[in-house]
Amino acid sequence: MDSDVYNPIKETETHRFLKRMLAKPNQLQAHIRHTASTVVMRVSCYDLNENNDPLLASLHVCSGMPNSEGVD
Repeated sequence: MDSDVYNPIKETETHRFLKRMLAKPNQLQAHIRHTASTVVMRVSCYDLNENNDPLLASLHVCSGMPNSEGVD
């Protein structure tokens, strides 16, 4: 499968990441975690809600990540 198929997903999530960084620059680690998880989920055909998706929050809690109460 050609990786160009994923460019729109990567571009959209990069823009969202930058918006979150501008809004809350002191939460870099949470923004990176959110973006990486979102890209993986979208590539695997699950479209996450922009804010407080319950599946994303569950993934963070199940993974045992520190500060994994969920992200906004």
